[in-house]
Amino acid sequence: MVAQLGLGQYFMFLAPVPFEQVAVFNNACDVTVIPVHDSRRLQYGLDPLKFWDAVSVGVPVLVPESCQLDDVLERLGLPGTFRPGDKKYLAEAILKVLRQTEHYQSRRKDVHRIVSEQYSWTHVAEKLVEHCRWLKGKTR
Repeated sequence: MVAQLGLGQYFMFLAPVPFEQVAVFNNACDVTVIPVHDSRRLQYGLDPLKFWDAVSVGVPVLVPESCQLDDVLERLGLPGTFRPGDKKYLAEAILKVLRQTEHYQSRRKDVHRIVSEQYSWTHVAEKLVEHCRWLKGKTR
């Protein structure tokens, strides 16, 4: 479809990237779009690893409305959502991000730090342990 529309110079679809190179690949992006629009999948969240892979290096990420990640993006000061199925809205959201590329580039280290401190597996595990201790105390 991209070729048929003559948009090949603007879009590139790559083969899967080896895990060790995902951060390098994401760091080369100006914006990442997670285009899941199936409401059945959105109610369970989208592929969270793709989201966290991109956001962990500070790349601006656009996700569909109702995917429950817009609050995370807001806390990180990154752009947010687009309406699933609305091509014009998505295009405008992408252009808005691209117009602010320098701003988002300058914040990548800060975003990475926040994600590392607040959303890492270690942080999540620590919160889980804390909650389990609280539950244990309630049962005594």
